[in-house]
Amino acid sequence: MTKQVRGSELAVSSVVGGVPAAGIHWAGEFHLLQTLGEKDAFVTQLARLGYKLNDFRVTVRRITGDGRKQIRYNVFVDELRDGRPYRGKAYLGGYGEKWIDQFAVRASADFPQAYTAP
Repeated sequence: MTKQVRGSELAVSSVVGGVPAAGIHWAGEFHLLQTLGEKDAFVTQLARLGYKLNDFRVTVRRITGDGRKQIRYNVFVDELRDGRPYRGKAYLGGYGEKWIDQFAVRASADFPQAYTAP
């Protein structure tokens, strides 16, 4: 696994489930995604849906002070264009949340892909 640090962002180059994860930009407290296997699951889901992995940034921010014992967090998924956020969507992550499923269901509307003829 290769890690490149740029400011507070981390571009991770690795292989997840046979899918190269090179280029996804991770920011914030993205280590929280490891506990439930969400990081690997999201990389796999992006690849399944046909997205370019280096076109996305995922920023994770812990939710504090809500009185719950389980850790919860906001997951901000941004599609990048020329390295800058182009469009994005926020999801609620943590125990009992299904943000990756929500992403998959709404991906074609929230992050439409340009049609290219075969």
